[in-house]
Amino acid sequence: MNDARPPTPNRTLIGVLAVFGTVMLVGGTDMTKVTVALPTLNDALSLSTMQSLWAADIYPLAAGVVLIPSAVVADRYGRKRIYLLGLGVAIVSAMLAGLAPTGAVLIAARIGQGIGSALLIAGTVAIIRVTFPGLRMRALAYGVWTAGFSTGSALGPLVGGGLVHLAQWQWVFWINVPILLAALIAAWRVLPESTNPAQPRTTSGRSAPTAEDSQASQGAQLDRLIARTS
Repeated sequence: MNDARPPTPNRTLIGVLAVFGTVMLVGGTDMTKVTVALPTLNDALSLSTMQSLWAADIYPLAAGVVLIPSAVVADRYGRKRIYLLGLGVAIVSAMLAGLAPTGAVLIAARIGQGIGSALLIAGTVAIIRVTFPGLRMRALAYGVWTAGFSTGSALGPLVGGGLVHLAQWQWVFWINVPILLAALIAAWRVLPESTNPAQPRTTSGRSAPTAEDSQASQGAQLDRLIARTS
């Protein structure tokens, strides 16, 4: 299956937007809620100062390292497949973080959350590019996606502080599990699958330009334009 797809029904597009917005809302809270919960985590797991810093900061670092390779894998093996894999990694990592008996396990789980986030971002950007037709629809999709993340980042400290105060620290992570499980089921049903066919190579061994290359370049330019104006 390649990028040439028939138009996606409006009902499916709404479902895709709902999945992306919800998942990015959770991802946004993951960026900020742990910082508020660190004093409780320090007491519960006897974290050192260095472990506390890594528990808070390793998530975006891991996501940044894995993001570009994730995009390449998504194009080659399937955007939906990578997105579902990202959800699975995020769910398992959240469960492991809540069960962490030591700081080292917690940091490893946070690395897993960052990797899951990178897979989700890579899958989302590619799916939006090939699923939503036209500048207006694509801008709407990116707007919903980024609004979910921004809202989650703003709510993260409230969520983290509230869960620590009203429940146990484990729920700072476990709250992700039922939400992401529901998103996984919904994504399985509504997300379209697509891949970018293997590029032909020239006699020099380099990839020859294809229609997909031009389309991807135009999509990247459009994405930068949307980012500047949003």
